Amino acid sequence: MSLPHSKNTILWLLDHAHGGFIDGIYQSPGKQSPILTGGQTLYEGEFSRDIVKRIARMCKENQVAYRILSPSSTDISNNDRVKNANNLYTKNPKTILVSIRLNKKQAEADEVFTESQGVSTYYYRKGLKFWQWGKEEPNVIHSKKLARVFLHYLVKGTGFPKRGIKHSKHQMLVDLTMPAIITRSGFVNHLEECKKLLSCDFREQIAKAHFDAMLLVSGQGLKKVVETKLEDLRLTASDF
Repeated sequence: MSLPHSKNTILWLLDHAHGGFIDGIYQSPGKQSPILTGGQTLYEGEFSRDIVKRIARMCKENQVAYRILSPSSTDISNNDRVKNANNLYTKNPKTILVSIRLNKKQAEADEVFTESQGVSTYYYRKGLKFWQWGKEEPNVIHSKKLARVFLHYLVKGTGFPKRGIKHSKHQMLVDLTMPAIITRSGFVNHLEECKKLLSCDFREQIAKAHFDAMLLVSGQGLKKVVETKLEDLRLTASDF
């Protein structure tokens, strides 16, 4: 579930949403689509695990250091995920976490399709007031720029509307000691996005969008990416 790496190499820590199938039973009901014509249902946990596996394959093929935070078929709690991630960060201070998830509109996402759609990325600002933003900690600054880079690739790779980068108090961001973002690659309860998110070919595009963002950061280094304006970055993975 990982490649050898050193403290001089960025280690990408891949996190998926809760849920997954064991013996055909979905383990974390909640964030899933209404049933489509034909009987299909989009499950966030299954989707995000699949995307993580695809990204891991791309990392192996291209010798990019990575680790899957929760590789087993059973879930582990956010508390344990945070603890494991922070332990890895103490061993490699160049660790970056990317948590791959989907979005939903309203609590009854599994019952009603809505008009909300698009991709977004999230980071944790730590509650600073707007007049304090110039005093953000390095990890906050790094996370914000990572959120912008990943959003660029997700919009380009999916063609979905851009919802922007947002601030989140999700535990997978708040309690981490490293740069970290959450990506949300569409809505489980937007009909057309749901249909695409069920497609193997489209999932490959989403995984490639994430991987291209990772490749850019690994190739240029996080420090350079943070210090360079987004429009001045080489935003095509083929540059490397």
